Amino acid sequence: MTRTRSVYRRDRDERPTALQPDQSTELTFELSMHPGMDGAHDMTIHVPVQYADGSSSVLDLAVTGDFRD
Repeated sequence: MTRTRSVYRRDRDERPTALQPDQSTELTFELSMHPGMDGAHDMTIHVPVQYADGSSSVLDLAVTGDFRD
């Protein structure tokens, strides 16, 4: 399986980025593969997080996809 890094890009008017503990949001992203790159892939999406106290971290989301024509 291939390990790749994906960059999360959000359009400004889509979904909230500041969430309260009981709130949620949705993260979507589009992928395309070059010919011959079909099959299973493991990816990590790095989501920057800033907490109310000013501290920050990166949330790593593991994504597995099986790409077919």
